[in-house]
Amino acid sequence: MKATRTLLVLGLLFFLAALVALFRVIAGGSGLLWVGLALLGLSVASLAFSAWRLHTRVDFDRIGDEQKLWRSGSLGRLWLRRRGRG
Repeated sequence: MKATRTLLVLGLLFFLAALVALFRVIAGGSGLLWVGLALLGLSVASLAFSAWRLHTRVDFDRIGDEQKLWRSGSLGRLWLRRRGRG
């Protein structure tokens, strides 16, 4: 979770830096256009990767609960089978 949170913060910082660079281009600085576009691309990539990591994260608490149910006996195993998890 720490790595995903770090990627989210990094994506947000890249996005803010890209906004600053692109606003400076609008104000008259021509050299920052490519920097702003590159930072915007990095922010999109890091935010997409962190969202993917959050979606595919393993829930160890749920796995532990299911293992306790499995070990609890036949009633727990029956419940897991009916829920499609065992």
